[in-house]
Amino acid sequence: MLGAYSRALQTAPLVTKSSTAAILFGIGDSLAQWTTAADEGGLTASRTAVYDARRAAAFMAFGGAFYAPTQHFWFAWMERNVAAGASWTVRPLRQASARVGLHSLVYAPFSIASLFVWMDLFATGDPWAALAKAQPATIIPIWLAGGSFWIPTMLVIYRFVPLHARV
Repeated sequence: MLGAYSRALQTAPLVTKSSTAAILFGIGDSLAQWTTAADEGGLTASRTAVYDARRAAAFMAFGGAFYAPTQHFWFAWMERNVAAGASWTVRPLRQASARVGLHSLVYAPFSIASLFVWMDLFATGDPWAALAKAQPATIIPIWLAGGSFWIPTMLVIYRFVPLHARV
């Protein structure tokens, strides 16, 4: 099965990555909804958790239609342009670190803001209200909190995961 997935990444990278991201975003949101309901006592015998399928669909659409394609092209651009002259065998950590730094400073805030706009646009249909919610005061704390997980994760991805398998 892993071999078939690897071949699909080689032959149809955007479709494969978009499908994978949509599924993973849907699973992630479903787990988040379940966890939130459990934290609020929503999974007790007397209360049933309310599952927001529309929200899960919005997350899936974001993952498949926006996140995966932008990541695909971002990773390809980074591979060609950031620390591209460094020898993979001589300076792999420096190469990966340069890419992680740029990824963390440019793509991560863009991605967080995009998710806020996407979800608000999906919920309200009002693009101006959606853009208004994507403020630095909202994005920066999420970006900072995520750095403790995503910076080491992206270092591993940029160092060890081949380009065709990223995202």
